[in-house]
Amino acid sequence: MIHLNLPTLLLFGAILFLNPSCTALTPTRIASNRPSGIELKPCNAARLERAALCAKYSVYEDRTAQSGRTIPLNIVILPATDAESKTDAIFFLAGGPGQGAGSIANNAALFAELRRERDVVFVDLRGTGESHRLACPAPPERAEGQSFFGEILEPSTIRACRDSLDKIADLKHYGTANAVADLEEVRAALNYDKINLYGVSYGTLAAFEYLRRYPERVRAAALAGVLTAAAKLPLHFPTAAELALQRVFEDCHDDESCRGKFPDLRGDFAKVLAGFERGPIMIDIEHPTRKARQSVSLSRAIFSERVRALLHSHSGARVIPLLIHDPAHGNWTTFGKIAAAFIPPSAFGIATGVYYSVTCGESVAAISEAEIGQESQNTFLGDYRIRRHHQACEAWPRGALDPDIGQPVASTSPILMLSGDSDPATPMSLGKEAMKFLPNARQIILRNTPHSYTSECARSMIAVFISRGEANAVDASCAARQRRPPFVTELPVQLN
Repeated sequence: MIHLNLPTLLLFGAILFLNPSCTALTPTRIASNRPSGIELKPCNAARLERAALCAKYSVYEDRTAQSGRTIPLNIVILPATDAESKTDAIFFLAGGPGQGAGSIANNAALFAELRRERDVVFVDLRGTGESHRLACPAPPERAEGQSFFGEILEPSTIRACRDSLDKIADLKHYGTANAVADLEEVRAALNYDKINLYGVSYGTLAAFEYLRRYPERVRAAALAGVLTAAAKLPLHFPTAAELALQRVFEDCHDDESCRGKFPDLRGDFAKVLAGFERGPIMIDIEHPTRKARQSVSLSRAIFSERVRALLHSHSGARVIPLLIHDPAHGNWTTFGKIAAAFIPPSAFGIATGVYYSVTCGESVAAISEAEIGQESQNTFLGDYRIRRHHQACEAWPRGALDPDIGQPVASTSPILMLSGDSDPATPMSLGKEAMKFLPNARQIILRNTPHSYTSECARSMIAVFISRGEANAVDASCAARQRRPPFVTELPVQLN
């Protein structure tokens, strides 16, 4: 079965799960086993066999002034299950920017092995999850089919979001530096002397910033889908997406079933793009809820963005050959049905206000014209995504930029980095560049892996690394055995 919502979600980060809610359960303890500055209460997560602990901890929105509005940070802790547990907890850092970590805490499969020896701590960073969440207003019902194929990052929509959130937050204070300082305050209040960091996607960038600022507190750091401090989001998207798409072409050709159904996929893609040479084209689609046939205008940029989005996950990438082949032969129905089935990322818990505060305030403004040309030339995506993001950010408030933001992070801590060889969001090149400043780091490349790091192979390597605290102790043989799921050659039944 194909889950078409995943590619849209993974534009921003990792997979989401339901948030625990507090209940009256048997008391438990955290591994630091010392008086805590945070009142922890037992709470229940539906998919967990053992009790979790929940808490709120308030920090100032303006950390410099230490006055004014406060933010109640949401904390969920999965206490270690072994009687002889270690005192250095694991702090999980979610993706996005804008995803709340607490919503992921009740996925037993992801954290069962990790919490055997150590507490696993989830903190919704400021503005995310249940920590004064900054979500843009929900879009109106999409009555017109054209609304599924409009421009991305529309400035008027960004301004409306800004005006709505200005009433409840000073948006200049929701960047990475403040979020990491909050995290350190939580660590101190919980009385963990040293911690381990486990970051995914944007969570790896936050982990790097924590390493920069509080190196003495980090025992080890596991980073999956590495986004470095020096990367300028979304500058690397065009080249990363191009490499990921070329891998789809190669893998389809090497697969007998896919090659038989789509014998000239590169030629098909070139033919589809050539159809946009005179500008947007008109295609007929069936509205996903109203089931009425409608004509909509489709630009090359929006078509390319949808392809890029699908590349983020196995479930999306496996439909790309079909998505390309049918339009190349005059049938846009397949594309229309798949593209219109996307669900807005905000429905999955991404706090879009935080997404804009981080990207607009820390990376987009630093992107030069020369860099845009270098990163976008000879790519199917071109410079559209970068320029739309830059235009949207013109309406977003920005605080004073910390001089360290964007600079490479040097650290002697043990670090394990997992990168997918088909990742269109955090390409393996970012991890390779970071290695220059990390003498005790090891990068492992996972074969046939897009922007998704929840495989058994990835989980087991991270568990071994954090247990031993040594990257070289990890057996990486499974990384080369990762396989792409079969490509889809017919439109899924649920979309017909």
